[in-house]
Amino acid sequence: MVILDRSMAAYRDPPEGKVREALGRLRDEDDLPVLVGFERSGADHLVTGDRELRGSTPRAVSTRRALELLLGKFE
Repeated sequence: MVILDRSMAAYRDPPEGKVREALGRLRDEDDLPVLVGFERSGADHLVTGDRELRGSTPRAVSTRRALELLLGKFE
């Protein structure tokens, strides 16, 4: 938990206008605030289980990959 506390952040929803500008970038429009918020955050990675979101930016990773980045390879 200590590692997670130091390694993650939560942000407010991005401005509605910025989300509207992103219309058409994803099939599921409910995911647009996540994508836009991530891009505006300056975070190193977006950790998500959503395959479409992972495909939308090279900095999006699965939970497993995020753990590997934080803790090293594991089995």
